[in-house]
Amino acid sequence: MFRIGHDGTVGKADILDADTDDEAKAMAAMLPNGHGIDLWERARYLASYPSQSALYPGRE
Repeated sequence: MFRIGHDGTVGKADILDADTDDEAKAMAAMLPNGHGIDLWERARYLASYPSQSALYPGRE
């Protein structure tokens, strides 16, 4: 999981301990995020919170 900074760059990377994609998405959706969170499983994009993050606009 990448927290997006105010300038659209990665501000911080965190690892979520989840067994499934859906569990990871639910965990990320509940986290506070001032500028957005992009959720990845290694090189596989999963989601952005809010749904249109600063780094990947328009991706759902």
